[in-house]
Amino acid sequence: MASYPDEVRAAERAEIRARYRRRQGGPPVLGPPAAVRVAEIDRILIDRWGKILPHDDAGADDAFIMLHHLARRVGDPTIRMQGWLDQHAPWMSPAERQAIVDRVLAKPLRWKADTLGKRLGLTAADRTRLKIKTVGCIDQTADERAELRRLAKIEYKRRRRADLRRAADPT
Repeated sequence: MASYPDEVRAAERAEIRARYRRRQGGPPVLGPPAAVRVAEIDRILIDRWGKILPHDDAGADDAFIMLHHLARRVGDPTIRMQGWLDQHAPWMSPAERQAIVDRVLAKPLRWKADTLGKRLGLTAADRTRLKIKTVGCIDQTADERAELRRLAKIEYKRRRRADLRRAADPT
């Protein structure tokens, strides 16, 4: 009997936990964290550059960041990275592509939210507008973002209670 790779097993367990939390009335789960972050970085890059990255150092650096995140996804990272480069960096030569993919696969990096936000130059306004949750920003600390979330949650609960009272009032 063939055994699953640890990554596949971890992804399956995460999905089971997510289904259980939804059934128990917990907060909705967006999906595996690596997939969510990849989707958010993709939104940031498309918003900033369009579908194709610029043919300069900024475009190469953004491709480098995305490839590190794609390398952490479950499945064959080489195919996923090559496909992403085909779509977003068609200007990159085959030798450059192979070199960057080999470099990333040798040691895929992990970024903390704030470090990644600084590297991408993401502002709080863009973060809010693009509905980014897993990447930090350059003009707010993690504590400031946590405080804003806390205040938003309090306001949401206040409005919800008021709506429930209005719905229960027969007049």
